[in-house]
Formats: sequence, C-alpha cells, structure tokens
Amino acid sequence: MKHAVTTRNVWSCLLVVCALMIWACGSSGKSATAPSEGAGVSALAAPAIGIPVHFVTGSALIRQMPGLEGRNAIEARLLTGGVATGTLTANILDLSAFNRYGKYLVRGSIDCLEFDDATAWFGGKTIESNLPGTSPGDLFIGEITDRPSGGDLAFSGPAQFYAPPGTTCHDRPALPVTPVVQGDFNVR
Repeated sequence: MKHAVTTRNVWSCLLVVCALMIWACGSSGKSATAPSEGAGVSALAAPAIGIPVHFVTGSALIRQMPGLEGRNAIEARLLTGGVATGTLTANILDLSAFNRYGKYLVRGSIDCLEFDDATAWFGGKTIESNLPGTSPGDLFIGEITDRPSGGDLAFSGPAQFYAPPGTTCHDRPALPVTPVVQGDFNVR
C-alpha cells in the first residue's frame, strides 16, 4: 500500500524537523538543563546546550590550615544565556582539625558561576558524600583565582559555614582562599 504525499504530511514533517532543530540549537529560550513543567525528566539527564563563554577547570591540593587538607577538581562552564554547568569533586585527605579521621569524598553539581578576570566564584548542590553531617542537596560555595605566575588561590566549602543564608556565587562573597599547595586551575 502506497502513501500519498499530501500538503498536510509535508507540513507535519517540516514542523517536526523545525521543533527538533529548535531544541537542538537551544534557541527555545529555556535552559536545556531545566526540564519543562510536567516533563518528569531529571535535569542531570538533559544535555547542556550552548557555547561556553567562560570556564574554570583544574585540580589542586589545598591546605586551608593544619588538619584541613584536600584535593579539589573542578570542571565547569558558563554557557551562552547564563546557564552554568559542571562538577566539583573534593577528596578530603585530612580533617583532623575537626576531630574527624579518615578520607572523605564529596561531589557536587555546579549550577552557579561568576567571573571577574582570572577569578571565578562557583556554587551548587552536593550530589554525593560520605562525609558525616553532609547529604545530597547541601549547598556549597567556592572561589578560585588563576594566577599566571603560579600559586593559584582556592577555597570551597559548605555554604552555610562561609556565607550568610541566601548567598550565591552571584554575590561574589569574600571567601577564605588560600594558596594551592600543588596543582593548577585555569579560569578563562
């Protein structure tokens, strides 16, 4: 049985193709990481669409004080339209300053980025943690300064301990950054 090509079929196909193109190009005006109402899709499952306008990447050992040391790795980008996406992984190596012994892992999803020359502020929510007293959904905040001569500055930690309630990275808070011990961050 053959199908007749009708104007209605052609227009239906064109509408489907146009809808797919709009979705793929991200020109719908909605964030590609935010599902539409009632979609029932996880925001983490949707790909981020857009061209990076800024990014912060790298990994470094950070010693904030004796008994508080960890290696942070970050990969985050600010896309056209202001959408921030990325991850932060903190491998806590020494927490003896707070009478905690052992190694801990905290991973977070970055949803906030601000840039000022070679400094980036970031924030987001914890998605995985084996650190007692933390759980998925906890907010974190941080700051990184990429110094070309070396000796980058960095900080990340639980937002409630370092910034007033409601503070986001958009506020560019003054955080207790310290020189990295080993490693490098790139802010562009």
